[in-house]
Amino acid sequence: QIDPIHGINLVNTYQIDQGWLKGLGAVLALNDQWRWRTFLYNTPALGPQQVLWGQRSLGLQINLNPFYEHRFGWILWRTQVNISNLMNHYVVELIPNNGAGFTAPNSIAVRWDNQPRSYSWTNTFSF
Repeated sequence: QIDPIHGINLVNTYQIDQGWLKGLGAVLALNDQWRWRTFLYNTPALGPQQVLWGQRSLGLQINLNPFYEHRFGWILWRTQVNISNLMNHYVVELIPNNGAGFTAPNSIAVRWDNQPRSYSWTNTFSF
């Protein structure tokens, strides 16, 4: 089990509601988690479960979702591009195996502090 002790998520939406750019907007989300702890390293010689503190996340994950929406009579069309991890920053952390620690390289676990950048495009029709 790998858990962050602290985390924060900030989300803001802005949309232009007049002029020739009417309907254009963006959603910006900033996410961070830090002071990770794991409870994976446990051997009979150590006694009770030991807490292994992981590294602090090395930066914010920024998600940007630009969109455009337009009303056709009573139908609202919205197209949006979702860009997750805009800065494409992530760190791979090695975590010891439960029982064997770092002594068995083929059983060491890996944790990514963020996922690589990804894109998705959605179109929505509302009635």
